[in-house]
Amino acid sequence: MRAGDASRGGRQSRTAGARVACLVVVCVVGGGLSPGARSPSTLPRAIRDPFGATPAGAHVTAEPKRVVALFWDGPDFPSYPGIKSGLIEGLRSMPPGSLQYYEEYLESERFHRPSYPQALATYLREKYADRRIDLVLCITATPLTFLLQQDTLFPDADIVFSSSRLPPQGWRSPRMTGVVHTPSYGETLSLAFRLHPGARRAYVITATPERDRRLETDARNQVTRMGLEQPITYWTDRPVAEIVNDVKQLSADSLVLLGRQSEDLRGAALLPQDILDQVTNASPVPVYSTASHALGRGVVGGYVLTNEAYGTMVGDIAERVLNGSPPSAIPIAVPRTAPMFDARQLKRWGISDDRLPPGSAVLFGEVSVWQEHRRLIVSALSIVILESALVAALLVHRARRRRVEAALRASEARYRGVVETQTELICRCRPDTTLTFVNDAYCRFWQRRREDLVGTKFLELIPPARRDEVLQRISSIVESHAEVSHEHEVLLPGGEIGWQHWINHPLFDARGQVVEIQATGRDVTKRKRAEEALRETGEALRVSYERVEDLAGRLIAAQEAERKRIARDLHDDLSQKLALLSIDIDQIPARRPSELRDRVRDISCRAAEIATYVHRLAYELHPSKLESLGLVAALNSVCRDISRQHQVQVEFDHERIPDNVAPDIALCLYRIVQEALHNVVRHSGAQKAQVALRSNEGMLELHVADPGAGFAAADQARGGIGLVSMRERVNFVGGQIVIHSAPGAGTRIGVRVPIVRQSAAAVSLPKALLGA
Repeated sequence: MRAGDASRGGRQSRTAGARVACLVVVCVVGGGLSPGARSPSTLPRAIRDPFGATPAGAHVTAEPKRVVALFWDGPDFPSYPGIKSGLIEGLRSMPPGSLQYYEEYLESERFHRPSYPQALATYLREKYADRRIDLVLCITATPLTFLLQQDTLFPDADIVFSSSRLPPQGWRSPRMTGVVHTPSYGETLSLAFRLHPGARRAYVITATPERDRRLETDARNQVTRMGLEQPITYWTDRPVAEIVNDVKQLSADSLVLLGRQSEDLRGAALLPQDILDQVTNASPVPVYSTASHALGRGVVGGYVLTNEAYGTMVGDIAERVLNGSPPSAIPIAVPRTAPMFDARQLKRWGISDDRLPPGSAVLFGEVSVWQEHRRLIVSALSIVILESALVAALLVHRARRRRVEAALRASEARYRGVVETQTELICRCRPDTTLTFVNDAYCRFWQRRREDLVGTKFLELIPPARRDEVLQRISSIVESHAEVSHEHEVLLPGGEIGWQHWINHPLFDARGQVVEIQATGRDVTKRKRAEEALRETGEALRVSYERVEDLAGRLIAAQEAERKRIARDLHDDLSQKLALLSIDIDQIPARRPSELRDRVRDISCRAAEIATYVHRLAYELHPSKLESLGLVAALNSVCRDISRQHQVQVEFDHERIPDNVAPDIALCLYRIVQEALHNVVRHSGAQKAQVALRSNEGMLELHVADPGAGFAAADQARGGIGLVSMRERVNFVGGQIVIHSAPGAGTRIGVRVPIVRQSAAAVSLPKALLGA
């Protein structure tokens, strides 16, 4: 019982004979549209012209739909938990991951500064600047008014609202739909007068943030439509303390309807349930309400729309809009209320259930022990019966098991002597692999006592990766009742992996069920290791032979291609230049003295050009700069030549490169850079590349990268002669190479080699590879 119930009970006894009551009605729809606050011409563009942007529901990206729910009051407003649960139920059909849901609270009754709405709009605009909002849910009319009064706030979003009345005609838009629910003041008043025949008057308490008396207007209109003849007094926009004081003075022949009021005129923000408790505690007469959250807090009841049903209707409409239905095609929903009552208040005011309207819901009624705890009682009885059956079954099973164990012990005594003298490993185990018997040979092999083995699971002697396989074989024995022979790995006493061969025989009970498995085994580790060594040796020889054959073929092809290129260059370029030079020399005697000097100068230029060409060809065959100027100068030269000849910007960076780099190490790095840059020119299509050389703890680290086309992992595995030559060069000098590439992601080559080779390689690199 809440505080104040006892005092109300005393007042009830004093007024029971009067057969009159006082009625209080509670309104829950907050805020209202103010048509004069903003003209339709200044509405946001997306609301005035819904076809100027992408229509709602058009699938343009794979991004999830984003929904912002604007609530009028704070999160602790009593009706919001029910509305939110209804919203979730209405949106439940949206696929997982397709919806992002946000909540915002205006709290306009707590913050009264004139600049607060604009400041809040600026905050929301900045908060959601990087997110396209597809739908805005305006819970009550105040958030809808706020949204329509703010320019550029969610301009591309559709609107689903819930309000106590339709928005003014000038504010409506094809991108707007929702739920309109006006509390059933008239029906609730009419019902209260029928339930309390001695009542002669009623008092209606209402208040709105705008002080526009619109809730009073709604109540008056509904009272007129209902044709009520009793006088109605409206207490609108009055301080809470005055209302509570007047309620205390009400006569027994009055009725009061408490409308929505969550703020005192003095500016104190109060929760509706706080005001409700004050009024119901002070009232000497019944209190009625149209708010579902008021039930259970001292009100008798009324025509109510539950918050969950209200939220579900809004969520259903939102789900249709998010799935592509235009708001203009969705009619505005008008929910129906239903009579709901508090059984404790009905009893207090002497109202029997047969006087209630058909279909009334009566809450908080007293129930019998069976009705209240029916499921618990049934569950307890079921558990008792089930436990009794289990105990009986366990007793029967225990007796049978004892008989089977006696038979097994007798059988074991008969052949124990024979088994113990065997040199092979012999054991018995249950289907869960628990050992029940092991012979001396089994103990000697595992170097453990019989007491330490019996009672443990032999599965622990098997590597974890192979245990599932062994369990499957044990299961097959139990299911098929057949003898099974198999080999599996074991963990030897020294921690190494060994192999054993086992023959398993199932042992049955009197019903033909497998109760144990007897196994005879032997160690086959040496044979398995010999077979594995032979297999690995043969596979290695086969792979090595195939690789040598493949590499030899590639080297021969590359050598022939290089010879063909050199021959073509000599024939197409050098031979023609020499022929032209020879012709010019033959024509010298025929020239006049005045032309002789110019002709000799031309012949000298041609000879210099031929010499330059021969020098470049010789440099490609073997870089003389590498020996004369060193590794850094040679790499800088090849990077500069590639940049100049092929319009590829090559950046070369080096740091702490010593002068004592071994010649074969320097040649290896030079050839890798040369081959990598040629691949950039020929295959990658990149306009730039990077070459970096560093010295780090006695090692040289080379990095070559380009942002070009790259190649697939399968192509890298096969590898062309260029990639093969890079790997072989690095392996020859005792280094490491890593190649990373993917289609469209460029290529990166990393090489790490010693500055000075520690020892000569066992085999020398083919001359064709060194000179490629």
